[in-house]
Amino acid sequence: MRNSVISIFLVVFLSIQAAGTNYYVSPSGDDDNDGLAPGTAWQTIDNGDQDYEDVLEPGDTVNILPGTYSIWNSIELKTPGTHSEPITYHKLGEGDVEIDGTSVWEDATLFVIGSHIVVEGLEIVNSYWDGIIITGDSNTVTSCYIHDITTDGIDVGGADKDACGNLLLRNIVAFCGESGIENDNPAQNNTYYGNTVYECTYHGFYLKDEVTTARIFNNIVSSNYHGIYGTVENVCGFNNVWGNVGGNYFNGVTDSAGGISKLPKFEDPDNGQFELKSNAFEIDAGLDLGYPYNGLAPDMGALETSEVAYIDVVPSVNTVIELTSSQYSVNGYDSDSNLVKDCSNSVDWSTTDPAGSVKAAGLYWAGNQVSPPDYYVKAIYCDTLSDSGRVSVIASLDYIKIECADGSPFDDTTLITDNDTTKLYEVPPV
Repeated sequence: MRNSVISIFLVVFLSIQAAGTNYYVSPSGDDDNDGLAPGTAWQTIDNGDQDYEDVLEPGDTVNILPGTYSIWNSIELKTPGTHSEPITYHKLGEGDVEIDGTSVWEDATLFVIGSHIVVEGLEIVNSYWDGIIITGDSNTVTSCYIHDITTDGIDVGGADKDACGNLLLRNIVAFCGESGIENDNPAQNNTYYGNTVYECTYHGFYLKDEVTTARIFNNIVSSNYHGIYGTVENVCGFNNVWGNVGGNYFNGVTDSAGGISKLPKFEDPDNGQFELKSNAFEIDAGLDLGYPYNGLAPDMGALETSEVAYIDVVPSVNTVIELTSSQYSVNGYDSDSNLVKDCSNSVDWSTTDPAGSVKAAGLYWAGNQVSPPDYYVKAIYCDTLSDSGRVSVIASLDYIKIECADGSPFDDTTLITDNDTTKLYEVPPV
């Protein structure tokens, strides 16, 4: 459901099919190649910007093949795209694209200088200064992993540049010596959706004092000194901001709606595993802002849980005494039968028990009409996936029947002992 309080018109550049030329970059490439096929790839990611005049044009895509790129000079993306035809730099194929900035002495490992540029799927590590500096307008940085950075992970505006209208979408920024994401003066109208910012020495988000138009939604901001630092004019919502020792919100900025403050349920963040556990409360807890997601709503944080291919109601077979309750749950699985998430609070529950009911959280209350026939407790997820569990409703017991081990009746129900080990009690009728 879209929030009527704020109107957000979001263009996800990656959904646009580029009409231009595809170029390729590989750690084993050669910048003297034409770059038009994996076998004739360039070696330098910004080769189309640096060494050839007017090579890149709006709509072109630079496909970066997996591997480690140990660079000596910063990567500078200068050639601008257009609103409808951005220039895209993205990871191609399985495996990581790791850019190691250990030997780069410039202000950042990667500069986004032009406008209407998309940077997708890169891992930037060990930057001597910043990981990424954005000085152009209307750029998108998405699905990147920036970590172990000496100063800022991503700096929008750089050295007081008027960088406006940029989007940071679903990035992980962790273990930075200063701020995770910094919005410098006077850069305005920048948006930060669905990022994870973790364990940075100063701030998770640092919006400098003249910045008044930032929008920060659907993020997880945890274990920094300040969570989100900024003035009251900036709008934050539907974020999980937790465990930031100097304050989750600081300098006037506040949560406007939908925010929580709970220990994030990551798999193993200290070892770079920021996937959400299947029972994480961040799942489906974000605000629909127009970018793709699985489930009922976007997850908070950078890593969206997998699409649910089918659901299982648990227990699948059950016996319940009339006029008592039993708890049901629903697990969601992907197409490879991996557990994705607990869907118990995200399904529509119902039962065929004419005198029974099911509460929203899956608590089934049996009616007074005992089986046969058996009844069903049913769950429907996202209007398309369904499963049921069979339930037998039995009458309430007014006595206990005691049998010997061979199945013959035990008639004497007065208090006795069996080999001085087992006590048998008479249970009077109710």
